[in-house]
Amino acid sequence: MSLAVRAWRALLAGLITLFVLNIGLMIAAVITHSFARRWLGTWLPDGYTTGWYVSAWKEFQLDAVLWVTVEVVGAVVILSIVLGVPAAYALARRDFIGKRALLLLFLLPLLVPPITYGIPLATVMYQVQLAGTLPGVILANLVPALPFVILVMTPFIEQIDPNLESAARVLGPCERGKCATRVDLSGRCDRLDSRRATDVRSQVILAVGHRIHARVGRSGVQADSQREVLR
Repeated sequence: MSLAVRAWRALLAGLITLFVLNIGLMIAAVITHSFARRWLGTWLPDGYTTGWYVSAWKEFQLDAVLWVTVEVVGAVVILSIVLGVPAAYALARRDFIGKRALLLLFLLPLLVPPITYGIPLATVMYQVQLAGTLPGVILANLVPALPFVILVMTPFIEQIDPNLESAARVLGPCERGKCATRVDLSGRCDRLDSRRATDVRSQVILAVGHRIHARVGRSGVQADSQREVLR
């Protein structure tokens, strides 16, 4: 390693260290000042107190604000998952007319500036008397969150082989919805041992063969019993 490379790496490391140290000191100064009684012309404050936080908590009613935030976040996350995952599954597994237009519609809230659809959305909410209410806030946050979930989950579901679901329905008592959750989300089904599987098609063929063999065996047993009865 040449001397110039070492000098460049040392200079780069020094600049990064100086930048991180500067950011850390600024954050430490703000935190220290928030607890200080008075801090003028000295290296350290004259005293420390938590009264500023107590006053801000009471004045701005932060307990109610935080609780509303938790309600909005929880509702948006649940609705985004409940509505977004089935929509993404349908877009990944089905081809229909207008699919690209629908994907473009989901992309619009993420591409255009929020002010573009924010003002019309607020106007509609005022007309239907949802402005300033909890459902209105949830709906406003759901507009960008739902397309994000759909666009993230669609390629994730597309990369999963549909033959896994077919094999799960053949090898186990999996309905379509249950196979989608067990295979697509967890990567397995209760009756599908993926560790031993080298080829899904071979599993399907073996399963069908076992079922045919079982049916043939049962028919043979029934035929023998009928012969004994006739005798």
